[in-house]
Amino acid sequence: MSRRFQFSFVDPSAMAIPPAAVGAMPANVARHENVMPVNLEGGTLTVAVEDLENFRLLDRLRFVCNCRIKAVGATAIAIRCAVTRYYGPSDD
Repeated sequence: MSRRFQFSFVDPSAMAIPPAAVGAMPANVARHENVMPVNLEGGTLTVAVEDLENFRLLDRLRFVCNCRIKAVGATAIAIRCAVTRYYGPSDD
């Protein structure tokens, strides 16, 4: 299916994510929405998400981050691991 619709899938827990990408998204948003920015290039923030068809989430991220959003797929556990690695453990 990913080839048919040209979706990309990544493992953010195994990536070296640029600090500019991490800094483009508030930690509380990344934790609450379980999303992880993985790249920032040319005003476009690439974000790992579980559900590539959650358009409300993508619109919210555009608003909060004030930039274009390119969604790539990832597993929930890989996203959580990356969020903890790059933003630190949750305060909960």
